Amino acid sequence: MRLVFFLTVLIYFTQPALAQLEKGIWHTGGMADFYSHKQAFETELTSSNANRTNINLNANIGYFVADKFSLGLKPGFSSVKAEFSNGGAIMNTQRYLLGPFARYYLLNMENRYNIVTESSYQWGFLGGEKSSGSINNATILIGPAIYFNSTVGLEFLMGYKYTKEMQNDIDGNPFSTNKTNGFFMGLGFQIHLQKYD
Repeated sequence: MRLVFFLTVLIYFTQPALAQLEKGIWHTGGMADFYSHKQAFETELTSSNANRTNINLNANIGYFVADKFSLGLKPGFSSVKAEFSNGGAIMNTQRYLLGPFARYYLLNMENRYNIVTESSYQWGFLGGEKSSGSINNATILIGPAIYFNSTVGLEFLMGYKYTKEMQNDIDGNPFSTNKTNGFFMGLGFQIHLQKYD
C-alpha cells in the first residue's frame, strides 16, 4: 500500500502541468490569512496593550509582462478585533485596501509545482464604531504553488507584513498611529487564463 501511494505521488509531481506562466497570460486569484498579535497602543491620554486578531482576504488580478513575472492589482478586505488590557474594551474595525503587486516564479515553467515570490504595497481606509482613518501595508511572500492542471494552482504562502494605521476619533480628529510588523502564513489559489493560438 505504501509503495502504491509513493508511486502515485512520484508520478503526480514528475508529470508536467504546463502551467500558464508565459508572457501575455492573465491570472486571477486570492488569498486568506489569519494574523494574531499583541500590540502596544498609545494615545495622547493613555497607553495600553491589546490582543488583536486579523482576518484578511486579498484578491488579485495580474498580467505576465515576461515569462514567470507578472504585475497587477491587489484589492483587499480585513476585519480586526482588538481587546484592550485596561478595562477589557473591545473594538471592531474593517479595512479596505488596494495596491500594486509583483510576482515571480522561481522554477521551470513546465513543473507541476513551483516556488512563487510576491511583493505588494496597499493603501486604504478603515472604519468602525468608534474610529476611522487610513492604512498602508507592505508585504513580502514566498511559498510553494502546486498546479492541478494548466490553469488552477494552490499556494501555501508565508511572509512578512508591515502595517501603519493612522486613526481618527468619531469627530475626525487624529487619535493614534499604530505600527505593526510580523510573520504570517496564508493559503491562496490562482487561476491562469489559458492562451489559445
